[in-house]
Amino acid sequence: MAESYNFFLKADLSPFIGEWIAIADNRILSHRKSLKETYEEAKKKTTKNILLTRVPDKEEMIL
Repeated sequence: MAESYNFFLKADLSPFIGEWIAIADNRILSHRKSLKETYEEAKKKTTKNILLTRVPDKEEMIL
């Protein structure tokens, strides 16, 4: 999971603003507006643990 988190910190996620992304194997496996759809698609592509997160809109503030 640490590997996926490091990828998340370094990746350019601007194309995915406002979407959920699934990360594993040092790549984005899936991205959708729906968390459920993102996870279901990613689960078909790997057996490893999947990091799921939403890429915030530019106006959103993370506290």
